[in-house]
Amino acid sequence: MANTLIKLADFTPEELRAWQKRLLEILVYFSDFCQKHQLKFYLAYGTLLGAIRHKGFIPWDDDVDVQMPREDFEKLYELWEKDTKNLQFTCCKTKKGNCIYFPEIIIRHNNTTCIYEHSIMSDGHHGLKLDVGFLDGVPENKILRFRQFIHTRLYGLFTAQRIPNAGSPIVKTIASILLNVIKSPKLRDIIWMYSEKSLQKQMEEDGHIYYLAFKDDEPAGYLSIQPEGEHVFHLQKIYVLPSFQGMNLGKLLFEQAIKAIKELHPAPCQMRLNVNRQNKALTFYEKMGMTKVDEGDFPIGNGFYMNDYIMGLDI
Repeated sequence: MANTLIKLADFTPEELRAWQKRLLEILVYFSDFCQKHQLKFYLAYGTLLGAIRHKGFIPWDDDVDVQMPREDFEKLYELWEKDTKNLQFTCCKTKKGNCIYFPEIIIRHNNTTCIYEHSIMSDGHHGLKLDVGFLDGVPENKILRFRQFIHTRLYGLFTAQRIPNAGSPIVKTIASILLNVIKSPKLRDIIWMYSEKSLQKQMEEDGHIYYLAFKDDEPAGYLSIQPEGEHVFHLQKIYVLPSFQGMNLGKLLFEQAIKAIKELHPAPCQMRLNVNRQNKALTFYEKMGMTKVDEGDFPIGNGFYMNDYIMGLDI
């Protein structure tokens, strides 16, 4: 099979069984490796369904899917690089300067070739594969769950660096815009690395909370709030896309920030934000009831400063 070019749909039953035998070789080796290093994993998706319903593979399945707890997932690649001497399989992971066009870790069979339609133009390893996904805990708070969702989407997009195969038209549209606007490989590296780190610390550290605004099912803007002190919340970002400005969305986002803060902190508190002293949005914030409570020159690196007013609104 290694030297045969053939479409999966054209496989005979015998050829498909030979294909899946190679997949089983990957899974057996992976299982032994995880047992040796005390790493947990679980069969997932079609692989799990096949094991239960078919006592093997789903007849048309073309890969193996497993999931690992985040802690074990983070250990896997490093342990593989240090330990494995098996030349039959390769452990692939996107890292700085090396994109494999998938957000997961992938174990590839070196003696095979399987080219998927979405990666036909990539020059990476195309062997038969075992996909290793990761499992993160889910916050009970619905706002934090949404924040986790946003970071996950960003991480997946800028790791894979391609429009996702599945997903709603909205998700695909946003992905297409981001990939077309942010073309620099270096900047994409920064974004996915930031998103990965944010996923790991989102429950216990910064506490940013995000909201998206939609107009006629199209993403139109977003806001971000963050707890800052015992009775203060900071409106970190509020933005409306240029094509949706003038539709009252900024006011709706601002009001949503107040509503969210009241839900999180029923007692009296203050919402603050920084705005450049020359920013035309200053008039908007004053119209929404905010007043100047302070001002400052805040360093942002390389000798540059943000010359801001600090605006406040009692809630």
